[in-house]
Amino acid sequence: MLNAIEKYYFDKPEPVQSCMLYLRQHLLESDRQMTELYKYGIPFFYFRQKAFCYITVNKKGELYIGFVK
Repeated sequence: MLNAIEKYYFDKPEPVQSCMLYLRQHLLESDRQMTELYKYGIPFFYFRQKAFCYITVNKKGELYIGFVK
């Protein structure tokens, strides 16, 4: 059974899904203090308990990476 984060990624069409999964893996493996939480309907990445970035798909179906100030 998939959790909400995994379901979010696996519901996306290829090649966007592969790109998102690669970015997710790279972010989580880059530092032990990087965590992922499902907020606002999308996965957010936190570095040292502070929001860092999120990965989503825009209305055109293009991959979108947003960084939090």
